[in-house]
Amino acid sequence: MGYLPEDGPEQLVDESDRKPENLILTITNTAGEVLATLTLIFDSQDGLPLDQIYRSEANQLRSRQGRFAEIVRFAVDEK
Repeated sequence: MGYLPEDGPEQLVDESDRKPENLILTITNTAGEVLATLTLIFDSQDGLPLDQIYRSEANQLRSRQGRFAEIVRFAVDEK
């Protein structure tokens, strides 16, 4: 968790990227350059990444019969 160093990998892929129920949004300009990206992970039997820290709070929301999602890897180009 946290920020990647500037000399880190050019592309970060994890298991949530392979799940068809999750949504990856990419914003590009007219030249096709990526300006921003985010991943929306919908709650499922596998849970959410936030469960690692906030499981009791997430379970309270789940008990209300609601369905929610977590926004992860939100990034915007500094240009």
